Amino acid sequence: MITLFAVFASFIFGVIFFSVCLSGKNVFENDKYKWDGEDGTDELINKVKKLARYYPVCGQREILIEECSELIKSVQKFKRFGTLEEYENMRKEMADVYIMIIQMLLYHGDEQIFEYINQKLDRQLARIEEGN
Repeated sequence: MITLFAVFASFIFGVIFFSVCLSGKNVFENDKYKWDGEDGTDELINKVKKLARYYPVCGQREILIEECSELIKSVQKFKRFGTLEEYENMRKEMADVYIMIIQMLLYHGDEQIFEYINQKLDRQLARIEEGN
């Protein structure tokens, strides 16, 4: 499951890498995103929006790469050692990657990404139902 998260983060980075700086679109025109909600995420998203407005997207790509790398390393350490300390470190790295993914969604919009996510989830669920 955690490795799947790292793969997803890498996929998101790939999509973003090729679309960065090409659109020129103001991604803050629409302040409502699909993952805004009443479950406490509004405050979290607003904090990430402040970061996204402050930091330029090109520099944040580099940070995304770094954070994904740190997550992969922490997953491997937890897998190898299985300590509570490694588990907590892995969770912290997951939080860093999650923040970066939210920033990338803010920079590039979320509509198409959510379509891709739904397609991939539907495909995987179909595989499970088929027994593969």
